[in-house]
Amino acid sequence: MNAVFLLLLPGLAADTAAAPEVRALLVTHLEFTEKQREKLAEAAVKMLGSCSSSCPSSEKDFESLFKQCHLHVKFAKPREVTADRKKIKVDELIVSFPTNTGGIWVRTGEDYHYFTKFQHEPCLEIQELLKAGKPQ
Repeated sequence: MNAVFLLLLPGLAADTAAAPEVRALLVTHLEFTEKQREKLAEAAVKMLGSCSSSCPSSEKDFESLFKQCHLHVKFAKPREVTADRKKIKVDELIVSFPTNTGGIWVRTGEDYHYFTKFQHEPCLEIQELLKAGKPQ
């Protein structure tokens, strides 16, 4: 059996070598059930609450994040969160991906802030919860 497999392998390699190399990065929007949305929002708030660094940002920076991989959470009523040792009211937030180079952008009314230096555990929780999403 192994001998037959080895005899077929060179033929397959020749065909494969003739094929062009093609790579693609596909990004799609995901939709979630109500329960999944609540869990993702809570995990994002937890992640924001673990941040230990922040600086002012802008609406332009916030809006530009919609063009890259992200998690966007918009609350029906502002959520009060303590992040970087400050209490803030959060109207909406965006977690940019990948999280190892990203951060969290927050809109509070007309003010925008960028938060970073968050703990690892909330990132893992978000990654697990995102697996439940269905492509739109």
